[in-house]
Amino acid sequence: MPGRGASDWLEDNSAYGYPLYESVCAAMLARIGAEDVVWIGTSMGGNLGMRLASMAGTPISKLVLNDIGPFVPAEGRRNNQANFGKDPRFESEAAGIAHVRETRTVFGPFSDAGWEKFGRDSLRQLPDAQWTLHYDPGLSRPAGAIVDTENWQVWPKIKCPVLTIWGEESLLLTAPTVERMSTTGPKSELYSVPGIGHCPGLTTDDQIEVISAFLAR
Repeated sequence: MPGRGASDWLEDNSAYGYPLYESVCAAMLARIGAEDVVWIGTSMGGNLGMRLASMAGTPISKLVLNDIGPFVPAEGRRNNQANFGKDPRFESEAAGIAHVRETRTVFGPFSDAGWEKFGRDSLRQLPDAQWTLHYDPGLSRPAGAIVDTENWQVWPKIKCPVLTIWGEESLLLTAPTVERMSTTGPKSELYSVPGIGHCPGLTTDDQIEVISAFLAR
């Protein structure tokens, strides 16, 4: 996505948002020409997957949602935004990894090696040899007031099989939303991960196996 990782940053921060992200994803799908797409999306990636899967003529044939649903309460969004858009500096990669681990404790579960990789993937080195987070701090500026996010209108339009991975301690995906997802629209299958918040890391054997089994059917 623009502004994240090695992608370019936008000069106009106000352009960051779902209309842009949807067009990026649609262009990617058109460019590769795939007629049968499995979409695995974590958080924002899952939101994009739901939107694209609900469109007429979508190539998405199976959808895996990692700790996200059609409704996200304002409290959860506020908590998720607490450490987002910051522009810290670290004297070493190790200090940056420690910061990521401290501020993302609900992710995972990860082994120590997993945390090292997750932290390293979240950082970039600056020309002055310091380290910082690997995204444009301007991503947080178009957010505006944090309110409930309601996208139930897309849910009944999704016709492909859906699997939802739920971190039971998540503040973004709540039990009432999970229940409604399981009983309406595409009637999502559910895999619950106890003791984890937003969001499961999709690195443990059980999480990998449940996704593999869903895709193999």
